[in-house]
Amino acid sequence: MWLLINTADALLALSLLMLATTTLYPTILYRLSRGKPVCKTDYVENTSIALVVTAFEEPVELLEKLLRGISGTFDQVIVVWDGRGAEEARRIAEKILGNKLVFISRPRGLGKANALNTALQYVNTDYVVVLDIDDYITPSSIRKLAGCDSTIGLWTSAPGQKMLTEALGEVLTFASRILYSSRCRLGKPVFFLGSGSSVKTSVAHALGGWNENAILEDVEFGLRLLARGYRVCFSEDAIVYIGIPP
Repeated sequence: MWLLINTADALLALSLLMLATTTLYPTILYRLSRGKPVCKTDYVENTSIALVVTAFEEPVELLEKLLRGISGTFDQVIVVWDGRGAEEARRIAEKILGNKLVFISRPRGLGKANALNTALQYVNTDYVVVLDIDDYITPSSIRKLAGCDSTIGLWTSAPGQKMLTEALGEVLTFASRILYSSRCRLGKPVFFLGSGSSVKTSVAHALGGWNENAILEDVEFGLRLLARGYRVCFSEDAIVYIGIPP
């Protein structure tokens, strides 16, 4: 019995320590970064940017909404669609984008990292921006994602969502504003995010693309960027609206 009590006390103490740590760390970051210059990137005119969107049997309405919002803002758009619904998605994408579109239809089960590597083979621009199908980049933010070897946009909860998805979105917004903004303002490294981040096409090729054996391919990709000494920037005025899939 005594052993059980001690074990329970130890687990409780460990849980409280973990809670305190996860709460304390962002609080310290935020307080230290207040008053520091905001992290911004310049609006880059003379460079070409491609958008890569990966999808797995998503509602085609999500693709249509995204493409209509960014139509005319990217030099090339590559959609990698896995599984069912590809023909309808292709029809909609071609109608909106015309000859700027590269549409790749594949069987299900190949994974996001493989989809990104497949898309990378078709990119003919200086930069590539990776975006989930339910997210959105404001047109004025797109050119602010160029300039560094990789640039990460500020995640912000997309408006007009249901209560639960809005709550989840606010958590992501908090994490982006506190962890990323604060770390950047303090001169600390920031890590590549799987949606709303850009990378130079030449850098992506130099890294060998995304690791298809990694569970979190975006995290692993970001760690390799930093380990190789590439310049990874964060832009607080490059807004990426994050949606939560229904």
